[in-house]
Order: sequence, then structure tokens, then C-alpha cells
Amino acid sequence: MIFLHGVLFSFASVVLYLVSWVSSIFFSSLFIYADHTIRIDCGGSSSFTDAFNDSWVSDRFFTGGLTATLPGLTNLTVLTHERTLRYFPRSQGKENCYVIDLPGKAYYIRMFFVYGNYDNENHPPSFDVSVEGTVVFSWTQDTWTENSNNDGAYSDLFASIQDGDATICFYSIGTDAPVVGALELVQVDP
Repeated sequence: MIFLHGVLFSFASVVLYLVSWVSSIFFSSLFIYADHTIRIDCGGSSSFTDAFNDSWVSDRFFTGGLTATLPGLTNLTVLTHERTLRYFPRSQGKENCYVIDLPGKAYYIRMFFVYGNYDNENHPPSFDVSVEGTVVFSWTQDTWTENSNNDGAYSDLFASIQDGDATICFYSIGTDAPVVGALELVQVDP
């Protein structure tokens, strides 16, 4: 456990976030333009600024789904945006999206996925994720390790937004409900 800015973090959370932070500093010195950056705390009910001075907005821009707080977590073990999630029950349709108004540019997109047994089913979901209509990630039973299931995992990519809306969609496979804990979109060209 590491104490930072009055909050106790797990070592794994700090390492993951420091890798992210170092990457963002490296990228920002090369080509990231903060004019159009948005960080969404999926499932979160309030906006905040984290210990690294990054601004996060409460959950918004979604077309469906429900929210959950991960069970068994305390305020001292994970980063704020890793405590909640949005899940998309099959009853609300096979496709659910976040549609975020952003100018047509290239973006670094980081997604945080965590299951954490929020539904007490002990069955991590299988689902696909698309950005701008192209499937970019597939989460299956084999993808979820014990660590990613409980602590979460980050997936990163670069994408071009052409039409002024960043569209990130989640597609259920079978009866599983896709889950997402956080979305970060950072402009990488002027």
C-alpha cells in the first residue's frame, strides 16, 4: 500500500497508473494536444480531479446500460475511476455505445475494463468493443485473468474521428453484459 495525497492506494494500482502517467508525459512531449481531452468515470456519479491533476467527468454520453459499484473495494485500494462501472444488460439491446462530441482528429483512446463480480454471478462477460464501427477488442472468458477480473485491465489504441462524434460501442456475446470502468480520449494531432 502506498499513501499519496491523503489516500492509500494498492501497489498494483499505483504501478498501472504510473505507467499510464509516464506514457502520457512521453506522448504529450511529442504530440498530444490537450485541447480536446475527456476522461469519463463510467458508472461514476460525480466529476473530480485525481491525485495526478487529471480531470474526470461523471458518467455521460452513453446510450444505455446501468451502473454498479464494485463490491469488496474500499476507498483505500483503487483509483477513483476504478471503483465503478457501466454494464449493458442484454435486455437493453445487443449494442450500447458512448457517443462523445469531439472534433475530427486523431485520438489516443484508453479504456479500463473490470468485472469484479459486481453481479455476484462469478461469470466474467464476453463482449466486443468497437471504435468508429471497427471492432478493436474482444473480451472472452479466456481474456479475463484473475487479476484483470478483480483489478481491471487497460486497453489502448489510436483512432481517427472523422465525423465529429467518437462512437465507442459494446456488443454482448450471448447473454453476457459488457462492462467498462473508464474511457479516456486524448487528441494527438493539432
